[in-house]
Amino acid sequence: MNTITETMEQKKQQQAIEERMTLIEHTILVLSGKGGVGKSTVAVNCATEIARDGKHLGLLDVDIHGPSIPGMLGLDGAQIFVNGTSMIPIEFT
Repeated sequence: MNTITETMEQKKQQQAIEERMTLIEHTILVLSGKGGVGKSTVAVNCATEIARDGKHLGLLDVDIHGPSIPGMLGLDGAQIFVNGTSMIPIEFT
């Protein structure tokens, strides 16, 4: 691909991301500058309570040292599938 084609493709991808992001009504960020303070526990507890209220939600664990959320939710070993440029999230009830 040449540079112009790559730039056009990047703009299309960015536009698609921005369109999807408009569908997100609320965002909750659980953050700390220190490890081991219970961020994942707080995030999982908030997510499960929101889900119990019948709301649809997504939970993203961006821990660079090893995500603990899949283990806390019993999802160890679950596969994330990629469809083109999109990731298909793991769904559970």
